[in-house]
Amino acid sequence: MDAVLPLKITGSRRDDLGRARVLISSLEYFWRGSQPLNLHVILPRNDIPILDSLMRQPGCYLFEYRQVRATARHWGDRQNALIIRLIDEISVLPQLADAVGLSGWMKQQAIKLAAHRVVPGPFFITLDADLICVRPISPDYLVVDGKSIVQWEPRATHPTWWTGAAAALKIPQSTAERGFSVSPQILCQDVCAKLERYIAQISGGDGWTYLFNMARYGSERGYNAWTEYSLYNSFADFIGVTEQYHHTPGWMAHNNRRLVCTENVWSTEGFESWNPAASLDPGSSGMFMVCQSNTGIPVEEFAQKLEPFLPFLR
Repeated sequence: MDAVLPLKITGSRRDDLGRARVLISSLEYFWRGSQPLNLHVILPRNDIPILDSLMRQPGCYLFEYRQVRATARHWGDRQNALIIRLIDEISVLPQLADAVGLSGWMKQQAIKLAAHRVVPGPFFITLDADLICVRPISPDYLVVDGKSIVQWEPRATHPTWWTGAAAALKIPQSTAERGFSVSPQILCQDVCAKLERYIAQISGGDGWTYLFNMARYGSERGYNAWTEYSLYNSFADFIGVTEQYHHTPGWMAHNNRRLVCTENVWSTEGFESWNPAASLDPGSSGMFMVCQSNTGIPVEEFAQKLEPFLPFLR
C-alpha cells in the first residue's frame, strides 16, 4: 500500500514538521500490513536535505518529541513498517515552479491528485501533516472487495467546493447528496490519471495551469475554488466510476467503517472541550484523528492530551 504526504518545512508557520513527526510515528506504530507502507513525502527541493538529515540521525529515525523514550524503528514487530521516500514536488508536478501566487493549501491539494504519477496503484492514501493514526491499520481494512473506504460528508456542508469543481470541470453539478470529505482519503490511481488527461483536454493546453488559474482568479470571474476531493469525486461521478472503486455511504455505515474519528479538533475553542477518549474507546471507529494545524495550537499540546491513550507518545 502507498500513502502520500505533501509537506513544507521552511517558511511554515504551523510547525508542519513537528506535526508530520507525530503522524509518521503513529503510522510506524500502528501499521499492520504484511508489507511495509510506502510513504511518499512530497516536498520542496530545499526541504529534502532537512528531512533526510533527521532520518539519518542515529537512534532518532524521524521523530524527536521531548517525551519519546523509544523510537519507532525499534518497536518490536513494527520494525521497518514504513518505507519513506522523499520526493521533490517539482518532479511530481513541474507546473508548481511557475505557480506564483498559488496558496500552499492549493499546491498541496494539487500534489495529492498528481501523486498518481509516483504510486504504482491501484489505490493510495492521501494524508495531511495534522493527522494522527490512532488504531491498527492495514490494507484489508482500507480496501475491501476491490473498493476503498471513504470519508463521506453531506455536500451541503461545503457547497462552494462542489460548485467550484463543476465549474472547473465544465460539467453539470452532481445531484449526489454526499461527497468526499477532507483528508485522509483513498484515491484510485487510474481515476486520478484519467482526471489529469480530461483537464488537459478541456483546457486546450496545460491542465494544471488551467486549474491553478481557476483557483487564483475564480472569485473574480464568479467561480468558487475547487478542492482535490471535490474535483476527484465530481469527475468520478461524471464518468460513472465512483461506486466501482469506492464504497458507498450506506456500506460504510452498515460495516461501521470510518477513516476519521468522531472527536477531532477543528478550532481553538474546540480544543478546550476536546475529549479524545470518546474516539479512542474500543467500541468506536475511525483510523485517524484530525488536529487542525490552522488552529495554531502547538503540536506538544495535542500530544500531551493524547499521551495517556497512545503508547508511542509516552
